[in-house]
Amino acid sequence: MAILQNMKKNLPLIVIGLLILLAISSFIAVKFKPDILVAVPTPKTTDQTKSTSTDIFFFFRSDCPHCLKVEQFLADNNVEQKLKIDKKQVFADKETPESDLLLEKAHLCNINSGDVGVPFVWDGATSKCYMGDEEVINYFKGKANQ
Repeated sequence: MAILQNMKKNLPLIVIGLLILLAISSFIAVKFKPDILVAVPTPKTTDQTKSTSTDIFFFFRSDCPHCLKVEQFLADNNVEQKLKIDKKQVFADKETPESDLLLEKAHLCNINSGDVGVPFVWDGATSKCYMGDEEVINYFKGKANQ
């Protein structure tokens, strides 16, 4: 009986402790979410997002360390002097014409919108997509040496 009375006394402290633990867990989950995934809406085709078949689109986020790795590779190897690359910045929480274009290109490669991440490259000449820093860097290495 004494245990039950002690438990009733401490119930508010237990509840507060659990709420604090939940808040900390939520903060950590939001703060340290993977950079590779991008929350973007369903693709829409507009005149602004249409492209020619020879375009190379490089989609990136400014806060993505994987994208920065690709950007550094492009700069260190003068890739942009060898190739015409159309850079498109996307945002994790904002719909833009660039994010619509990203989804449109991913859809052409049969990539579900929930699986789309950056860095992402669309090669219009081959109609192929490349995603992730290693795959994108390898693509640019091969393309720049052609």
